[in-house]
Amino acid sequence: MSAIRKFAKISHKNQGGIKTIREVKTIPEMNYYKPTRKGECGISNIKIYFPMFMMGCCGDERGVVQVAEYVLEKEVLDWEVFEGIATYLKKNGFWDWDWASFRKNVIIPNREHIKAALSLTEEGIERFIRDGDVVLNHWFYDKSENEGLTIQQYQEENDGMSPLCAMTFFYHKKVDY
Repeated sequence: MSAIRKFAKISHKNQGGIKTIREVKTIPEMNYYKPTRKGECGISNIKIYFPMFMMGCCGDERGVVQVAEYVLEKEVLDWEVFEGIATYLKKNGFWDWDWASFRKNVIIPNREHIKAALSLTEEGIERFIRDGDVVLNHWFYDKSENEGLTIQQYQEENDGMSPLCAMTFFYHKKVDY
């Protein structure tokens, strides 16, 4: 299999009849790491294995409550995949998860793949490798957690500092976390 995935150039007319062309995007192939134990994250075939632990038992196989299997609809770790993982984490907030294993077995081996798939800068991918657990746990912006402020209002009231969410984490230099 090729080391690079190429997404085809798409040409179509939009509602206004204007012809648009989306450029070819090349993305390095994903690297797979099949977990060797129950309490370890990894990717095998088209699934991301994601163990959930009792609180305080992260990394201890005896504390595994369940191993979630996130099915990849396409072989790309894109926004949809990370949003799906973030949604799962939000719904299961009473359990713990192993960021160290996820970073080691999913994020780091797929650094260039993720960087290309998400169109991240070098700074953006480095921040994700370092603090990805923070953004996955706070993927969605919730105005109720920020005194009802929109992102722009939050920035105005906090000297340009952006609130933490996926929309700001990857692209704003000053993020409050």
